[in-house]
Amino acid sequence: MKRPDPYTLALVAVIFVVAVLRMIFASMVDLAPDEAYYWVWSQHPAAGYFDHPPLVAWLIRLGTAVAGNTTLGVRIGAILCGAVVSWILYVLTRRVVGSSAWAFWAAILATFSPIFSTGAVIHTPDAALSLTWSLAAWFALKAFETNANKYWIVCGVAVGLALLSKHSAFMLVAGLGLYAMTCKAGRDCLKTSGPVLGLALAALVAAPNLVWNIHNHGGSLAFQANHAAAVLSFHAMGPLEFILGQAGVLSPLLFAAVLAFVLVGWRRRVRFARTEVYLMWCLAAPILMLTFVLSMFHKVEANWPAIAYLAAVPGMVWALTGGWWYMKKRKLWVSLALGLAVFMTLFIHAQALWQLVSLSDLRDPTSRLRGWKVMSLRARDLATQLHAGLASEGYGPVSELMFYTGTQVVYEPNSSRLSQFDLWKSMKKPKRILFAQPRTTQGQPGLCKGAGIVRKLSLEPESVRPDKTGDFRFWLCVDLAEKDSVVKTKR
Repeated sequence: MKRPDPYTLALVAVIFVVAVLRMIFASMVDLAPDEAYYWVWSQHPAAGYFDHPPLVAWLIRLGTAVAGNTTLGVRIGAILCGAVVSWILYVLTRRVVGSSAWAFWAAILATFSPIFSTGAVIHTPDAALSLTWSLAAWFALKAFETNANKYWIVCGVAVGLALLSKHSAFMLVAGLGLYAMTCKAGRDCLKTSGPVLGLALAALVAAPNLVWNIHNHGGSLAFQANHAAAVLSFHAMGPLEFILGQAGVLSPLLFAAVLAFVLVGWRRRVRFARTEVYLMWCLAAPILMLTFVLSMFHKVEANWPAIAYLAAVPGMVWALTGGWWYMKKRKLWVSLALGLAVFMTLFIHAQALWQLVSLSDLRDPTSRLRGWKVMSLRARDLATQLHAGLASEGYGPVSELMFYTGTQVVYEPNSSRLSQFDLWKSMKKPKRILFAQPRTTQGQPGLCKGAGIVRKLSLEPESVRPDKTGDFRFWLCVDLAEKDSVVKTKR
């Protein structure tokens, strides 16, 4: 009987412990506004939504069916996706490098890096994208090596699911196409039916969302295209901000090693002699290059290039362990990289729980995870005392109020952007509403126009625990006109 690989057993133990710790953390912090928004989506299953494809909503629906409408129920899908991604990263790296030890440390480094640690708890479309992207990379590697139809079929399904996760998955298709056209092994596969079968299955799996977008004026495809192209203007410091930002979310040493791989992974020696490494480069480098160039003209959000690292890490390990260079003092460098990643991740989690450093909300991304439950329950109690319904402005506050109060909340569009709420049928507003208005909005709420009585209420935030109450003004609007609560904004 073959003895189990000790590194495999160790990784399984680490993944299990980390998943349990993530579940505990997930239960302790409030939902971010986007998470609450996706939870609202999950209450209305569909083939597509205004902002993103539907897989995030489907996973949340499954999670809440198991763990209830709790923060853990919303996030358990992301936690399980993150656990599987760590395992796939280990398998990929072991295949590329040929060493269980290096594969183990690569998976551990990625698991504890800030971007993957938070992405495996905070449930956004990136959780499902990371899982499906990793699966597609693994089965694409097997498909190009063996050209067996069974691998092309599974790869095609994984690509289709990635397209149901987030539209940036089109870069996965582009990366596979780049490999197929620029590598002899890839071109040989194109002469067979396997790639066509995989592509057809990918299109079939993604078809419901594509059809939904066609019937909704471009839907999430149009929204994301406008989001990426909005307010384009040259920003000289953008590339430097991009590099520093990515070094911060991935961890500096790991990011530097990834960049080293991007510089060498395209060379002729790699393309012809180490095609599995070149495939990793094709799936990683174009995304990093594209987001780097985009940073000159548009602010690049921290998570946009994240999927590139899923393929770059195996290639990075290959480059630094004899593929292109031979790293000296390996134990020291791995210890430093892991220690730095763990420290940064622990600090982020501690900041989210206890606000160790007092920063403004604009400078502290973890502030999105504090105070929503307290504010929502206080608003609900006040609305009950006033015999009024709840209302708010923008998808974030409305979603948070709906999640934590368990009641319907009247939605008022935000002037800065539309959302899925603008596509849904508007609900009839009650005669009396308590309106939670973000302090960034000036003037009376639009829903209160024409009301017989409009009164601003004073509701001070609590000082003993995080409370978003101070971020809102509260209005009591009585004797509202009999008409729909939402005035549809022209698209």
